[in-house]
Amino acid sequence: SQAAKYNYTIGVGEKVKINKTIKIVKKVKKKKTSSDASKNADKKTSSDASKNADKKTSSDASKNADKKTSSDASKNADKKTSSDASKNADKKTSSDASKNADKSKASSDGVIKAGAKKADSSKTTAKASPKITMYNTDKAFKIVSVKGKTITGLKVGTAKLKCTDGTIIRIKVKKAPKKVTVKSSKDYMFTGDVCKVTPSINKNSNCNKYTYSSSSKRVATVDKKGVVTGKAKGTVTITVKTYNNKKASVKIRVKSAAKLICLTFDDGPGEHTPQMLAALKKYDYHGTFFMVGTQISGKKDTLLTMLKDGHELGMHSWQHDNLDNLTQAQVEADIDKTRALIKKYTGVYSKIMRPPYGNADSEVLAAFKAKGVPCILWNSNIEDYLTTSSTVVTNNILKVSRDGVVLLVHDSHSWSVTGLINALPTLKRQGYELVTVSEFCRLRHKKLTAGTKFFG
Repeated sequence: SQAAKYNYTIGVGEKVKINKTIKIVKKVKKKKTSSDASKNADKKTSSDASKNADKKTSSDASKNADKKTSSDASKNADKKTSSDASKNADKKTSSDASKNADKSKASSDGVIKAGAKKADSSKTTAKASPKITMYNTDKAFKIVSVKGKTITGLKVGTAKLKCTDGTIIRIKVKKAPKKVTVKSSKDYMFTGDVCKVTPSINKNSNCNKYTYSSSSKRVATVDKKGVVTGKAKGTVTITVKTYNNKKASVKIRVKSAAKLICLTFDDGPGEHTPQMLAALKKYDYHGTFFMVGTQISGKKDTLLTMLKDGHELGMHSWQHDNLDNLTQAQVEADIDKTRALIKKYTGVYSKIMRPPYGNADSEVLAAFKAKGVPCILWNSNIEDYLTTSSTVVTNNILKVSRDGVVLLVHDSHSWSVTGLINALPTLKRQGYELVTVSEFCRLRHKKLTAGTKFFG
């Protein structure tokens, strides 16, 4: 059966525990056994016996020839008597020669059989002795060291360890890390929310296990896999360490999810949108911008700032048409056109949309469903389109603010932008966090469904 194989990659100085206890055997040089010596002795003995038998047979044949010649000479003197004597002599000679040959053959066969028995006995002894079927070279033990279940990398290279039970362990040793960096999947998070910190090391080095720690477990905790969980409002430093004590850190802001306002903008981006973005960044607030296609054109930098600052990019049709007046096919085309321009400027595929005026009949919703976008509406209207006073806008915002409100503001109006900016310090003091639609749904465990209206 094929031997089991286990592959590991470690760094120089890094340890790894294998999943089973194995006995590593070092290389064993093959030595001559007693079986080989016995075979050589048997061959020599057999050869000598054969030579002696040949010599004796030849001597007997020569004597018989001499006796026959003597018999022929005697035949002339006394034919009958000589003939009888000759016959008797021939019989005796033949009998002696035959007996001598048989004895010689028996002697030779006995020597050969004895040698064969010795050889068989030697083979049996060899089989009974311990047999090392697998081995490891000295080179392997210069690359790694083995102690019990732990293998440690010694220098860069590949070591193939073979075990007595047939297990094969292949260890690739890379350089030890010289530097480590760490990134967080989020710059900020909320209480009860999670994010992931990911370390990276220099090329051609290795680290299988990192150690994570939090500067304040009250604010956020981090597990063995680098998953951070927000516990309380504040800023926390997450530190990652390699096996050879190389360290890196990242700071994460944790916000309270106790009082959330889902902040949304319509009809932009407008002339004053950059001013709005600067104010939101100052207070560490975020929102979703539902943009009109004709307003997007030429404002690539504004969209990139939105994306960089953590805002969400949504669609608000191509030219602010009442979608109820369009066919399903026309609405789908409108979505495609608006989405394509956002993607062209930012690389982001917009996934949410708000219909102009909030109008969305069954055909519009069918188009939304076909394009995989939910219909985002609102549950609080500050009516900033009915006034030009920023003070009125500020007062209306503070009046409707509460946990769970979906706030609609038009960043296409200068008074609306100013009114919201003036309301931000008060909202901060009151403990509100302004979030995007997707953040609000995640934190409040609400589901967005394509082709379905969402009010908050």
